Amino acid sequence: EDGLFQFLAAKSFPIEVIMVDDGSDDDTKSKLDDLARRLKKKSKDDAFRVIGQPSSQGKGAALKAGVAASTGSWILTLDADMAVSPVQFLEWQEKHGVTIDPGAVSIGCRTHPASALNDLSLRKCMGRIFDFVVQLVSGLDCDDTQCGFKLYPAEAGRKLFAALKSSGWAHDVEVLLRARGAGMTIRSLPLAWHYVADNKSDPLKDAPVMFWNTVAISLRAWFGFKGDKDRAWRWATRFVLFAALVFYVSISSGFGISWDEPAQNRYGELVHSFYTSSGSDTSALTFGNLYLYGGLFDGMVAFFQKIFPVHPIRVRHLLTGLAAFLGIVGAARLARLAGGAKAGLFCAVLLALEPNYLGHAFNNPKDIPFAALHVWTIYLIIRAIPTLPKIPSGLLFKVGLVMGMALGIRVGGAFLAGYLGLAMLVWALVCIIRRHCELSFRTVKAFLLSGIGVGVIAYVVMIAGWPWALQNPLVNPMLALTQMSQFNWAAPLLLNGKEYLPRDIPWTYLPHYFIVKLPIMFQISFLAGLVLVAAKGLFGKRSVVLSSLIIFSLVFPPTYVLIKGSTIYDGLRHFLFLIPVMAVLGGLALGHLTTRLNDRMKYGWAVSLLVLVVGLWPQINVMGQLHPYEYVYYNGLAGGVKGASGRYEMDYWGQSYGEAVGQLVQHVRKKEQAGEALSASYKVSAFGPKHTLLFYLPPGFEYCDVIEEADYVITFTRFGVDKRVPGKTIGTVSRMGVDLSIIKQPRSE
Repeated sequence: EDGLFQFLAAKSFPIEVIMVDDGSDDDTKSKLDDLARRLKKKSKDDAFRVIGQPSSQGKGAALKAGVAASTGSWILTLDADMAVSPVQFLEWQEKHGVTIDPGAVSIGCRTHPASALNDLSLRKCMGRIFDFVVQLVSGLDCDDTQCGFKLYPAEAGRKLFAALKSSGWAHDVEVLLRARGAGMTIRSLPLAWHYVADNKSDPLKDAPVMFWNTVAISLRAWFGFKGDKDRAWRWATRFVLFAALVFYVSISSGFGISWDEPAQNRYGELVHSFYTSSGSDTSALTFGNLYLYGGLFDGMVAFFQKIFPVHPIRVRHLLTGLAAFLGIVGAARLARLAGGAKAGLFCAVLLALEPNYLGHAFNNPKDIPFAALHVWTIYLIIRAIPTLPKIPSGLLFKVGLVMGMALGIRVGGAFLAGYLGLAMLVWALVCIIRRHCELSFRTVKAFLLSGIGVGVIAYVVMIAGWPWALQNPLVNPMLALTQMSQFNWAAPLLLNGKEYLPRDIPWTYLPHYFIVKLPIMFQISFLAGLVLVAAKGLFGKRSVVLSSLIIFSLVFPPTYVLIKGSTIYDGLRHFLFLIPVMAVLGGLALGHLTTRLNDRMKYGWAVSLLVLVVGLWPQINVMGQLHPYEYVYYNGLAGGVKGASGRYEMDYWGQSYGEAVGQLVQHVRKKEQAGEALSASYKVSAFGPKHTLLFYLPPGFEYCDVIEEADYVITFTRFGVDKRVPGKTIGTVSRMGVDLSIIKQPRSE
């Protein structure tokens, strides 16, 4: 009661105070009535009411009744024990710039670095554990969902509580999940909290019930709360993702082996042997130059290869395809976080059908898993923005885990740590400029602890699956980063019909390849999304950080590589991780277009879907003709695949060798049936990735290292090597009139 009288004396605006008696069987109701009368005498301009529940239904039900009876433009909920004084609201206004924002819920956070509280250690420990579990189960990025001190914009608050189904202690989780589902921002703010000895809650007794209620509420939220306007769009996104999963799994076995895969597969086997032998098998520490890469993904692949009774390469293709699918999921979630459910749907479609991403999705053992983890890291960092300066423990663990997994595949992804640093820096600058906070010692400390926490988790995860790094965890990762940045590619690079030595490559190499290889529909939607994000960055603290981070993630990596002079080759392969982020921007643009059309016509959403289908159809048609070599796709700006042949890279990985072997076997079998067999065994050589032939050659065919001694030679067309092999051409693997690999007979039969 003291808190209420202090608030009356300090406020400068009219209020109404609603006190709810949850069906008590003592004199609580009469005490509340007496308090209301005394408050009225203190301030005649304000309204004071007491509402009585017919029976005890729980804290959630009591708050629901109180919110329904409210009439003001703000709704502040707080516990009757006054562990937090309502004067705290005035401090929020003064120190944190809290204003009427229809898109935000402000909640008191007892673990905020600027909070002041006295608490029993057991209750504090139990609360931290429960908060961590709630974050993992529900996905809420709040370190303190259960604090009763929460501020809602009145219209949104009444809608949230009117739909509330949970009547007990776990109601806070449902309210916040509904708020998040409605696209509202949840802001955690500091407060002064005092433990009240006669608090009715019992952590040990209530925690199990609250946990199961949280699980049930989270499941209902996943399926979509009734009345959720975006429910249909979210289910449409889930349908698209499920279709993409089925599609990716079903086609995974049809893709050829890339040049790098045999070596990567062997490295994975050595990594697996290192751990299963407790470090006694050290072969992984000196294998080629792959020891400079983390073995997390390759080691995991080797583990599953030991379990599944199919060929190891098939297992690898399936798992790499699943990694690509997870990248689609991460991009869709990032798009939904930034632009709503519509953006998530369109992003998923754009990325799942992007030919370069799809073409690498099953046999690119480094770039695809890294691309997936790259977009997931950005997504989790943006989720952390509203929680700054202190990232909640559950979210902090997720950010560190995913970032560490990315570094455990490619240590060159150390720039991901810079993304978090940039988000923190921009957040702090916006706070200072808009006077929403002060960079006090406690704020800086919270920043440092959050950053260090993420860094430690990421570093531990990175070295955990990297045998060579484990030998010297502090030095070897830095050595690997230095050596990888100095990697030397000696072969010529092809760009628009001209060959360049790596040292002479123009700065336009990478942007040129993006322009000619990305589908036109993808590029248009991406550019529109880029403009949209840049414009939205002018409004709102979260929007500024989000826009800065997304744009930075697209610009910084290629700019750094160009400035440093690192060698780029194989077109845009090493920058595949940019494509999911570009798809996010495309999804934002199409989602925004849909919203605008819906505002102007009844079936605006149908028009947007029609635009998407019409825009995607040309590339889908080309991809169907190229399958399973979608990665050689070129758009109309390059003259299509036919026009790009001889001017740009085509099947640089020799993925078509498997099909070439099939043609060769068929050719030999026909000769055998005609009685023209050369011998019982045929020698086959390769100009290019010879190890891919070893997977496909059937009995009766053996690999020969010396081309001059071979009966047949299979070669790709890169570097014009097919023209260097003499002999008769007996078969070609072609798509859309372009030869990808050639089968030659160097010696007459």
